[in-house]
Amino acid sequence: MSDIPRRQLTARELKLLDQVIQPFGKTIRMLVEQSVNYCHLQAKSAEVARTNMNEYRRLTSALLDPRTAPERLIVVGQPGAHHSYGPASAPDVEGVKHALAEYDRYLEREPKTFQDHFWRERYAMSAMAILQQYMVDEPLAKVKGGQSAFNKYHTIIHDEMMKREFPEVYAKGLAYYKQVTRGAYSLPASSRAPVPVPPNPSTGGHHTFTTPPFISRAEAENVADEILALAKRQFKTLKFEFTDTAGPEDVPDEDDDVESWMVNSIDLDPLSYEVVFLELGAPIPHTREELIDLLTSSWPA
Repeated sequence: MSDIPRRQLTARELKLLDQVIQPFGKTIRMLVEQSVNYCHLQAKSAEVARTNMNEYRRLTSALLDPRTAPERLIVVGQPGAHHSYGPASAPDVEGVKHALAEYDRYLEREPKTFQDHFWRERYAMSAMAILQQYMVDEPLAKVKGGQSAFNKYHTIIHDEMMKREFPEVYAKGLAYYKQVTRGAYSLPASSRAPVPVPPNPSTGGHHTFTTPPFISRAEAENVADEILALAKRQFKTLKFEFTDTAGPEDVPDEDDDVESWMVNSIDLDPLSYEVVFLELGAPIPHTREELIDLLTSSWPA
């Protein structure tokens, strides 16, 4: 199977992979491997969870309804208490470490039942979000080239995982990529696609682009309510936040740092949206508010 072309790590970025990032004391390489492991666990359990959508919706409904919400399987701190890890700029480091250690202990268990897979999918996504917010986005914004090294290595390792564990999904992504590069896939006339900028020798040849305007919140609310039209639309978003603009390597790359997504299905009772990120393949349930938040960091494909 051929590969989707990716940007290669520079010599400097290869060295950065083994730099210890404070305040959590992990290298960029370790952070990437931890993140991809969560992606893998989430996708594996999502495969099982989607084999019985009625039961999946029932569990999701029970989880969202405070009257039927089950006890959390992972309790961090006092039972029933809401624990905050503080702002990403000044996090509760020990609290974050403790929380992820508890998540990791749970995720090490091999799921045996449908409910086990449902919870593993949920907790893998939660762990991924904590890792990204507190251990990746803010700390790497302070390291010149850190975000670029993380993004490139994450893409490489994620591709390897997808080819190994989900070859059919990866093959579909590869076919989609070939369609796009051949021009066989036509985008809607109303598309506000990124405007490519030719590689500039002064920036090391990085193929950067101008990110188009994100969808406004008012427009996002309208889009979320256009149920019949929504399933026919496709969107793009940045995989990671780009806050360190100290060098050309820390600006988005059109090939590696943008991902496409679409709403695969909509459940009306209760209202929830199945969002598919085309690289990942597995659908992820979103509430209306979560979908609106995603739309406001996206643009039409």
